[in-house]
Amino acid sequence: EVVGDGTYVLGIAPRQQVARVVRYAVARGITRFAALAPSDSYGTNMVAALAAAAAETGATVTQVEYYDPAGDANDAVKRLADYDRRAAALRSQRAELRERNDDVARQALRRLENRDTVGDVDFQALLLPASGEELQKLAALLPYYDVDPSRVRMLGTAQWDADGIGAEPALVGGWFAGPPRDQRAGFEAEFRSTYKRRPHRLASLAFDATAVAAVLANQAGPSADRRQAFSRARLASPNGFAGVDGIFRMLPSGEAERGLAVIEIERANFKVLSPAPQSFQAAVN
Repeated sequence: EVVGDGTYVLGIAPRQQVARVVRYAVARGITRFAALAPSDSYGTNMVAALAAAAAETGATVTQVEYYDPAGDANDAVKRLADYDRRAAALRSQRAELRERNDDVARQALRRLENRDTVGDVDFQALLLPASGEELQKLAALLPYYDVDPSRVRMLGTAQWDADGIGAEPALVGGWFAGPPRDQRAGFEAEFRSTYKRRPHRLASLAFDATAVAAVLANQAGPSADRRQAFSRARLASPNGFAGVDGIFRMLPSGEAERGLAVIEIERANFKVLSPAPQSFQAAVN
């Protein structure tokens, strides 16, 4: 609500994160998306970002479910999984096989013994804009209601860049868009060496904001008019700046455009699938 008219926000915009990971997914053959989001303004904004990214890439959002972040998400996950219909389909299939009562039918029944549903959900990737304990609970509910993480790609945001996230099996193999981790690792190491503690996640934004101010002041020189040194034209340079969280530049809207990587969650680590760009200039070829 405060951005624009010379006021800029350096935070990593959720809309950009969703667009980056959706574009990557579509390029790899995923065309049907769903979302499981909190029933608040953040959740509705994330769903809107998914819809916009899908429209831009020719993909489809087949289902959206909202849950109360302060309540129980079971019903929302159950609806997302189309659990009742798929469970009913399993009961019907079992009844049909029992009526046949032949060797093939009996073998098919044995294969269905440990199943709760049959059939797939109507999406290939699921956006989960959550973090921390809330994300862990949601991820655990998905396989419980037969949303198979080996068949549905979990998608998230930079909030997923957290130590230990791979301890939840349903999130292993999930993708999210976020700042390049290697550059931030160097910043965190230097911060710990200086202050003997780990920096807050927002510390890199404060560092980058101060660095931009210092760079622009130094470029202008000691006798320059400060109003000119920090003019909108200089702040919103199309070449942008190189920061702890990667390259960024100020947009006329007041938002910061950032170069983001696509990262995959592994059981005990992270894997960069698509590196963050090093420049805002378009590639020659």
